[in-house]
Amino acid sequence: GAGTCTITATLYKKTYQCTITSKEAYVTKDAKAIFNLIRGLNPWPSAFTSLNGKMLKIWNAEVVGSDDLSSSSVPGEVVAVYKDRFLVKTGKECLSVEEIQLEGKKRMAVKDFLLGYKLEAGTKLG
Repeated sequence: GAGTCTITATLYKKTYQCTITSKEAYVTKDAKAIFNLIRGLNPWPSAFTSLNGKMLKIWNAEVVGSDDLSSSSVPGEVVAVYKDRFLVKTGKECLSVEEIQLEGKKRMAVKDFLLGYKLEAGTKLG
């Protein structure tokens, strides 16, 4: 149905199938679970969120410890922006986003994305 994606994999002549609904993408999870989701959905169907109404695919990220920057933030909020990455608050810890693709644009390192896009702490994703 709408909002679902069926993944089929064949291994040793057996077929395994699971369905991922778009609802699963919006569950507040800890950074490690989101990191594993990003890795598991790369290259297809890809992990995504939204930024100012546009789909934002996340291709590469790392888990970083929670710090004072994120103490008053809510999950999905950008808590810090650096030259080559930005940190997003999750249910537990933060996610350092390092490679993305904004809808209509090519896949790129966050460093290159930030040269042409102004992203600030406090921006909400999702």
